[in-house]
Amino acid sequence: ENGLVDNIRPIDSGNLWINGGFFILRREIFDYMEAGDELVVQPFQRLIREQQLVSYRNPGFWACMDTFKEKMMFDDMYANGHTPWAVWEQQGYPHA
Repeated sequence: ENGLVDNIRPIDSGNLWINGGFFILRREIFDYMEAGDELVVQPFQRLIREQQLVSYRNPGFWACMDTFKEKMMFDDMYANGHTPWAVWEQQGYPHA
């Protein structure tokens, strides 16, 4: 609820959310890393033990655009006026 990560599980073992995102890290992340470590395995486990790993779930629109087919899907959505990613055009957005 507060975003504090207490466990990392395989994607097929829980309530499914899109398994993707971006990392925002402080320089101190290197204090948690050792040669040969995989970022989301050993360093993240160390951060979890120290309650230093947090996450943010985006309840809004999210979709990847990695392929030409996905680009065409977005072009079609745009042409039909369905642009849920354009939050700046939504009423109530601070800069609208």
